[in-house]
Amino acid sequence: MKAQRVRPFQQCRNVLCIGFLVLVICLLLLFSNFLGSVVERWKQEAQSICTNSPKWYTETSCDFDCHVGETRLKQRLKLLADISSALNKTQGLHWLCYGTLWGVLRGSTLLEYDRDGDICTISISQEELVDIITHLPGTIKYTQNYTSYHIWRDLAEVEITSFVYSSIRNDNTDEYMIIREGYSNLLVSRSCKPEAFPERFIKPPLSRKLLDGVYFPVPRDSYEIQMYIYPEDWYYTATPVCCQ
Repeated sequence: MKAQRVRPFQQCRNVLCIGFLVLVICLLLLFSNFLGSVVERWKQEAQSICTNSPKWYTETSCDFDCHVGETRLKQRLKLLADISSALNKTQGLHWLCYGTLWGVLRGSTLLEYDRDGDICTISISQEELVDIITHLPGTIKYTQNYTSYHIWRDLAEVEITSFVYSSIRNDNTDEYMIIREGYSNLLVSRSCKPEAFPERFIKPPLSRKLLDGVYFPVPRDSYEIQMYIYPEDWYYTATPVCCQ
């Protein structure tokens, strides 16, 4: 049996192919390292911005109304109620959160110096949210950012923030964590940490509490969930310096 003779041209072509593959792999490694360094720089910049930014309630000049007035508060409450009523018809969950939840906990009323109302959701698609927003009564305006929708009607503003279930576990309790939709290494919370909390806080059914005479769903252990959202100053009743 005769051995198959390899032509010099074919040998040259094989060497070129191997060389080209090696070049491609090297370029991919260089690009991967470059991309990693860019992401790391972004993370450091985000961390620096969060760490060095003053607390909002320490600002000496306000870019918002310290006393929004009874009319605006009534319109905000009505917009919150209309959104909550529409969300009740979905298969997902929603609850009062952030400053609006503080209002429930500290006096069952909207905080007069708060800029907007806050509702958080989970297991509700973006398509459902847009459909709900666009079918609210009255003249509605809204914008979408990385993790939430801002909705305006007359003088009222409400923000809807979306959360999702995750495979991340709590270091202390080994519970699965709920994180903000759109979460990435570039998204940091008010405490420069990923904004997340244990899923037991929103295990259905959620209880309902009064806010200015209207019942809304709230998280379980509402004070404790605020410890996760505001870990550095959850215990501090913060009235902005510029409003004092």
